[in-house]
Amino acid sequence: MINLSSKINPEAEYIKVDMRSIELKKEFDAVFTSCESIEYMASRRDIKRALRTTYNNLKENGIFLLIVGQTLKNFKQNQTEISTQIKRMIQRLSS
Repeated sequence: MINLSSKINPEAEYIKVDMRSIELKKEFDAVFTSCESIEYMASRRDIKRALRTTYNNLKENGIFLLIVGQTLKNFKQNQTEISTQIKRMIQRLSS
């Protein structure tokens, strides 16, 4: 996946790490996570840890992009939605 993405977006920086505990000591304008990264987590605690570390690595007003269930066949540019459940989770984590 990283190889394919780096061919499509060579200007982006790609980092392969455990997203539950990453400590880069660097903040990013945007963080992208594919659904597959979240789907393989074994517990809600793991998911919460992953979302918390993502939040901690974003610059103020940074963007976290979580792509869920998208493939090249069904992806539509500028058709991004966020569920109410994810909004609540982000609000809880940021408080």
